[in-house]
Order: sequence, then C-alpha cells, then structure tokens
Amino acid sequence: KERGNEIVAREARALLDAAVRSATARVDAARTAHMVSAAQRTASELAAALCSAGSRLDTVRRELDETLAAKQQVAQEVKRLAASQAQASAAHEEVVHQLRQENQWTSARLVETVEKLTAQDLRLCEAVRAAESVVGLERECVAERAAAESRELQVRELR
Repeated sequence: KERGNEIVAREARALLDAAVRSATARVDAARTAHMVSAAQRTASELAAALCSAGSRLDTVRRELDETLAAKQQVAQEVKRLAASQAQASAAHEEVVHQLRQENQWTSARLVETVEKLTAQDLRLCEAVRAAESVVGLERECVAERAAAESRELQVRELR
C-alpha cells in the first residue's frame, strides 16, 4: 500500500509539476502577451509621435525654405539698390562735373563781359568829359559872342 501511495504521490507530484509548469507557461505567455500588447501600444504611440514629428519637421522645413527664399529676395533687392545707388552717385558726379565746367565757362564769359563793359564805360567817361569840355567851350563862345555883340551895340550907340 505504501508503495501504491508512493506511486500515486509521484504521479500526483508529476501532475502537480506539469500543472505548475503549464500554469507558469500560461502566466509567462500572458506576461509576454501583455508585454507584447504594451510594446505594440508603445510602438503605436511612438509611430504617432514620429508621424507628428515628421509633419512638424516638414512644416519647419517649409518655413525654413520660405525664410531662405525671402532672405535671397532681400539680398537681391539690396544688390539692386546698391547698383542703383552707385549709378545715381556716378550720374550725380557727372552732373556736378558738368556744372563746374559750365560755371567756369560762364565765369570766364562774365569776366570778359565785365572787362568789355569797363572798357566801354571808360570810353563813355572820356566821351562825356570831351562833351562837357565842348559844352563848356560852346558856353564860353556864346558868352564871348554875347559880350562882343553887347560891345558892338554899345559902340553903335556911342556913334
């Protein structure tokens, strides 16, 4: 009987061990399934986060491309304005140069005109002095003639 009990006990232990192993395997499988499920959720969350980050990255890239394009346009406009300013400066210098030349020419003409007018003024002054001299001589002649006529008249009256 004892032997039968030992055999039954061994078999019971074997069945118990098998049941423990089976339960352990099921627990391990459940843990694994739970971990796989958690890992799948985490992977899904990571995929969603990566998608969102990728979308944000695309937005940032577009904004950077737009900023770069705007910066390039500004740089081109600055170059164009610098070229325009250089042209305007050169044109200004040319106008200043021409005005200086015209001013020198006009000043020379004015000096010549003043010299001519001064010469004419001197000739006119000489002519005026000569005319005053002639007028003075004529007055003297008229006065002498009047005096002569007056004497002649007196002489006639006396005769």
